[in-house]
Amino acid sequence: MAYWCIDPVSGSDGTGSSQATQAAAEATPFATFVTGVRPSYAAGDTVLFKGGTTASEVITNNKDNTTFSSYGTGRATIAGDGATAWSVSLNGTGVTVENLNITGGTTRACIAQLGSDYCTIRNCDIYEGAFDGLIVNTSSNVTVENVNVYNNPRYGFRAEGSGSNESGLIVRNSKFYNNGSSETVPDNFDGFFIGNGHIGFIVEDCQAYNNGALGIGFNFDFSAGSGGEDCIGVVRRCYAHTGYGGFGVSGTDAGITNTNDVTIENCISLSHVRGNYETHGCGNMKLYNCYSGGPVPDGVLTNAAQVKLGDTTIGATTEIVNTIIEANEYPHAIAYDPTYTTLTSKNNCIVSGTLGISRNDTTSRTFSEYVSDVSDTGSISSDPLLDDNGFPASTSPCLNAGAAPLSQYDAYSRPNYGNHIGAVWPKINTSKTRRSF
Repeated sequence: MAYWCIDPVSGSDGTGSSQATQAAAEATPFATFVTGVRPSYAAGDTVLFKGGTTASEVITNNKDNTTFSSYGTGRATIAGDGATAWSVSLNGTGVTVENLNITGGTTRACIAQLGSDYCTIRNCDIYEGAFDGLIVNTSSNVTVENVNVYNNPRYGFRAEGSGSNESGLIVRNSKFYNNGSSETVPDNFDGFFIGNGHIGFIVEDCQAYNNGALGIGFNFDFSAGSGGEDCIGVVRRCYAHTGYGGFGVSGTDAGITNTNDVTIENCISLSHVRGNYETHGCGNMKLYNCYSGGPVPDGVLTNAAQVKLGDTTIGATTEIVNTIIEANEYPHAIAYDPTYTTLTSKNNCIVSGTLGISRNDTTSRTFSEYVSDVSDTGSISSDPLLDDNGFPASTSPCLNAGAAPLSQYDAYSRPNYGNHIGAVWPKINTSKTRRSF
């Protein structure tokens, strides 16, 4: 294993050399990756860019088990060459990209290309790609952590397979914001998107906000196909606010062998124009110990609902358990259509909106009618008595009123695996002065 250092300001491709130690390599830096390093570096090597500098070139890796990072003070920036589709491309197994700012690219800033299995992208800011920010394309066992993805005109993050299922995707402790707002392309792009061909994915402790006028914060979808392109996984302790939609689970066709089955647990979604949690087509969603609320945003749709379920294709199933749904000034707390969606509802706290609970998007239901219609058990319609940090008062009717699956957190004596209703793990602000990030 060798170390290769690159200093775009003071390095020299003529005199730079690789070394057995990082300290030695820092004393003999190259000026560029493309000319100085790429012709000779090998699998297992580490390539370091000097912190505080900008490399206006493309990093296209084709070696396994390589690491790309920064050295010295601060992060280096990889800015692309203005002509190539990406700024950083991981074409290899076991590649690590860390401690870098990545921007530019004529289509996307950073991409894990076909077969980039067991790769890790961490401690990076990925921003202002010409279209998308971070793409995981037909690659398994990819880990993304402590990454900020923002100001990309289309998708912030997008992961898809192609004709077969990929597995092992983990995304944690990351933020996706201000994506999908291009003036030159349609603005229905999402902050975070997992599509065809991903099973067993885990998304946890992430945030998505201010993404696209028609985009979704966290979106999980499969499109039409002949089978083998599923979208199955779990989302935990994530927070979406401000935008068109919060969490979405969808599929475009019933009757094919694809499966879209996403569990969303201990998550919070606030103040979206269309709805905070939603399903479309044959998307199957399990909503456990979540919170839906927040002040009504400007431009809210007349048929908006905190939780909006299935509207186009017969065959979807949804479970809502131990979840607080506060309509506040939204038209509906829940909008559902039993023609398309099989709904299991129990031990929730549902505070109806100005138009009650919607059935078929046209018929209003009272809470009692909803309970009868879906055979709900254990749900209540009382004020959950949350404070401005999202914690329940000691007299909240949601405490010890839930059912399995049990909530994982308690505001008073954590960890406490009590059977509470709602997601009380984070400090959120449900008032008009919602906290910023």
